[in-house]
Amino acid sequence: MTDGQALRERDRLNAAGRVARYFIDSKLTVLLVLFAFLSGILAFLVTPREENPQIVVPAANILVEKPGASPKEVEQLIVKPLEAILQGMSGIKHTHGIAMDSLGVVSVQFEVGEDKEDSLVKLYDRIMSNIDRIPPGTNQPLVKPVDVDDVPIVVISVSSGVLDDMQLRRVANDLLEQLRRVEGTSASFVHGGRRRQINVNLDLERMRKFNVTLADVRRVLEATNVDIPSGELVSDNLLAKVRSGAFLRTAKEVGELVVAVDRHEPVYLREIADIADGPGEIERVHRIGFGPAYTGTRPLDYEIPAVSIAVAKRPGSNAVAVADRVVQELEHIRAATVPDDVTVNVTRNDGERARDAVDTLMEHLAIAVGTIILLLVVFLGWRAAGIVTITIPLILFITLAVGFVSGQSINRITLFALILSLGLLVDDSIVVIENIYRHYTQRGLERLQEAVIAVNEIGKPTNLATFTVILAFLPMLWVTGMMGPYMGPIPFNVPVAMITSLAIAYTVAPWAAYRWLKIKGGGHGHEHKSGWLERGYAAVMGVLLHYKLARAIFFLAILGLMGAVLAMPAFDMVRFKMLPKNNTNTFNVTVDMPEGTALEETDRVARLVADVLRQ
Repeated sequence: MTDGQALRERDRLNAAGRVARYFIDSKLTVLLVLFAFLSGILAFLVTPREENPQIVVPAANILVEKPGASPKEVEQLIVKPLEAILQGMSGIKHTHGIAMDSLGVVSVQFEVGEDKEDSLVKLYDRIMSNIDRIPPGTNQPLVKPVDVDDVPIVVISVSSGVLDDMQLRRVANDLLEQLRRVEGTSASFVHGGRRRQINVNLDLERMRKFNVTLADVRRVLEATNVDIPSGELVSDNLLAKVRSGAFLRTAKEVGELVVAVDRHEPVYLREIADIADGPGEIERVHRIGFGPAYTGTRPLDYEIPAVSIAVAKRPGSNAVAVADRVVQELEHIRAATVPDDVTVNVTRNDGERARDAVDTLMEHLAIAVGTIILLLVVFLGWRAAGIVTITIPLILFITLAVGFVSGQSINRITLFALILSLGLLVDDSIVVIENIYRHYTQRGLERLQEAVIAVNEIGKPTNLATFTVILAFLPMLWVTGMMGPYMGPIPFNVPVAMITSLAIAYTVAPWAAYRWLKIKGGGHGHEHKSGWLERGYAAVMGVLLHYKLARAIFFLAILGLMGAVLAMPAFDMVRFKMLPKNNTNTFNVTVDMPEGTALEETDRVARLVADVLRQ
């Protein structure tokens, strides 16, 4: 090619050629590489990690109390009218109502992807605009949003073979008060155990003797158990708050209440009732069992009373980091807060599960990268393979950085998308390096001009191939239902990775090839000696091009292999699924007893099931 031809070729450069010409000898290329590495490492360290993508499903529970109403009355007067009011709202997927004694609960679930704040505002507006339709004697509706982030990521079990459930709940509350201070935690609560309360067991015979009614007792308790601000008192230049009344704290204080006057004598509550300070009624039973393989402080093979502490994370926080901080804080405060005869176990740790899932996929990603590098070394040589290898972490880092800026998290689907696109994102750099290599093996211009012209030659077909792959994944953005946001990282990360690979192929790949790519056997300006791969390819293609029978056998073999591959699922030789099976080490057993079964009977059956499982 003459200098005049080169000048005309340069004037006809397309977008790929112009980009390569600008970056191939520019200081900005080094800065681009450094920026990609630093931003990618930062994104990898600070991007929230979780096992699965967050799916926004706005939902809320509407609680309406009508004291004294039966479940049938609650259903007819509250639940059904409220469901009819809500059915006309836009964005609602379905409603579900439950009627109980004096209480109606209507659960509302909006469509997947609806904005949470907008949905709740519409729900409040709908209820308040129809508040006049609530029957007399009904309390104002209470709306409680339901958030996916309220699901606990860490569950801690507090158990003991010595303390009862009320004492365990007190220990759990002490632990919870300190665990709530851990950075990143959100809604946290104690499940199980009876609360401490003052029980008043009225004696009807003694009530008749002193002419005291249940309404008298209730009125006195409601009027006495208050603490009301009553003004301020200034004395000695000091301002003191004055309050009247006080909350009842002990059984003795409750027993000293005057509930009536009989024969000009005060009637105390202790005279008509038995008062005890102790646990409330048993509403649920919570136990933990240890099998023979338990290696804790005390080997147990039976169930003992337990109370669970559930800790959730804030929206957008790192599940792995929050769970680790909670467990570390638990170990730090255990000695000072937990008695010696109480056992503490972490029975659920979604942060650890998320870390295992992410680490497993990161390991698979590293294996895939290593495999690609090995193939590149075998077929391209170590210099060309080294240049393409540099582009792989650059592309992955930039993709992670873009995901972090857009609010993505590192989860199973995100890493699956990166693994899926890994074999595609190196294609652009391979095509560029191969064409530059081909130009360097021929007689021609100076190396810089040869590299630019090589990129310019393959620009349009490379662009077409890259955007064809991108268009194949974009339809997943319009998938509706639960699978839409769950699989959303794939149509987001794959196009980002492909566009990034195209940009890296036109900037970093020519820059590196111009400096590092050497031709074996004389270098630039000499005839290049064919390698074993080229000679083998030429021999095979020569046979196929010259002999009709060889072509027929080749095509029949290809069709036979294709038919065999398509038949594999029919014979269960291979199974298709979207994602690998999650390595979960827990499962739930639900025991559904007949309606009206006593709690003690349900507990007995559950313990029998546990006895079987422990074996």
